[in-house]
Amino acid sequence: MIYVVGSGPAGVACAHALVQRGKRVTMLDAGVEMDPELQQVLASFKDRAPAEWSRTSLERIRRRPIEASNRTVPLKASYGSLFPYQDVARHLAVETRGVDALPSFAKGGFSNVWGGTVLPYRAHDIAEWPITVGDLAPHYAAAARLLGVEGVHGRLDTDFPFFADESPALRPSRQAEALMRDLDANADELDRSGWLFGYSRLAVAANSCVYCGLCMYGCPHGLIYNSSTTLAALRRHETFAYRPDVVVTHIVESAGGVRVHAAERSTGERLTFDGDRVCLAAGTFPTTAILLASLDAYDTPVTILDSQIFLLPLLRYHGVPHVREESLYTLSQIFGELLDPTLSTRTMHLQVYAYNDWLLTALQSKLGPLYPLVKPFLDPLLGRLLVVQGYLHSELSPPIRATLQRGASGRGDTLVLQALDNAAAMPAIKGVVRALGRHRRHLRALAVSPLLEICAPGRGYHSGGSFPMAREPQAFESDRWGRPSGFERVHAVDATVFPSVPAGPITFTVVANAHRIGSALD
Repeated sequence: MIYVVGSGPAGVACAHALVQRGKRVTMLDAGVEMDPELQQVLASFKDRAPAEWSRTSLERIRRRPIEASNRTVPLKASYGSLFPYQDVARHLAVETRGVDALPSFAKGGFSNVWGGTVLPYRAHDIAEWPITVGDLAPHYAAAARLLGVEGVHGRLDTDFPFFADESPALRPSRQAEALMRDLDANADELDRSGWLFGYSRLAVAANSCVYCGLCMYGCPHGLIYNSSTTLAALRRHETFAYRPDVVVTHIVESAGGVRVHAAERSTGERLTFDGDRVCLAAGTFPTTAILLASLDAYDTPVTILDSQIFLLPLLRYHGVPHVREESLYTLSQIFGELLDPTLSTRTMHLQVYAYNDWLLTALQSKLGPLYPLVKPFLDPLLGRLLVVQGYLHSELSPPIRATLQRGASGRGDTLVLQALDNAAAMPAIKGVVRALGRHRRHLRALAVSPLLEICAPGRGYHSGGSFPMAREPQAFESDRWGRPSGFERVHAVDATVFPSVPAGPITFTVVANAHRIGSALD
């Protein structure tokens, strides 16, 4: 028996590879689900056109949950609920110091709240890894099938292979189409400056999209990939079993196998499971805690790498009228990749977002008492406004120091996450802003740098590397199969084992690497 811990994208990808090879797999999962009332609300959208959706149901999934925190950017809810973050503190207290991140115990993990963006890593951005893009290539292809990647071939393909057949893509918004026309018209000049642009690649069932504009709240028809869908398919296999309500705490390995120690999430009752191997896919923070506890490495800090995220408005020279009335999707519309050796040898990744109604809330928050003065000009402003969400390579980003502290009698352990400094981060971000400014006539847009928002480490949930893969693993490192030094039958298959965290979307490579490891285990 092979145990897979966690039902997020890494867990289902690893389990899928194992089951396809006839292995017996049991998935252990905390398995928090949305409450039944919300499930009924979502059922009310099923097989109905947007015009038939009730106002009450729409208001319910658009609800902004109240948080007891001072976050600049609120936690992303799923259909108006914070259930993805529920119950964690009862079993693993997380103390954050300058870090803005929480683990998830949800069934499906963070696929409940992700933005569906998909892109492989550029070869030179993982040149230090003990595996290559070539090693990952067949597993990227498997990941593309698993996630249902949509998109069209374009300028990104040379450095970022598609790994999927061209498929019907989502229809871009009129704002995105206008920007792409300008990018295409100036492609040669942008290319000479290290820029690549293309329409976003997304894990979305594009053929069924009704362009209701609710993507950021959660797709009412469930078209954005959620790993719970793959889990449901796995459960139809006779060699696969799913055991929810289980929180793994640590693992003890012997010559003949592994013993997984856990607690029942709802009652706290102690549980054990004996098997041949265990694959940890609980997410970077829980997997790090499990490994530290298994090594009895309490009060021993390890470094979690992060990809710094920042937000920057762009104001186009010419607007698009009536954007608030347009039928559209609101996920990332365009990807931009910048490789500028004067800034870094690493790629910087940008995601461009067109209008969505979150912009109204953001404008109100930023402008405060001045908002009523702007309101008469709101439609022309929104027609010109785009938002860039940027990411840096972990080499340029503040890391996170993670330390596991032993819990008192009857209480769970505490994972302390403390942000560290990286002096390269601010110059890199400012460099990106300047690069956008230099090309304002090609973009036909101004970067609104006074409204630049630099998020705290962890906020983008592109984190990993606390037990990085290495060619010759030392303490707190892993081999190319995700086995931390000192273990033979324990494999970390999520981003915990990434030697670096490149700037692009992380989930596609997480899925591919988990599938690679699952495809090789005895």
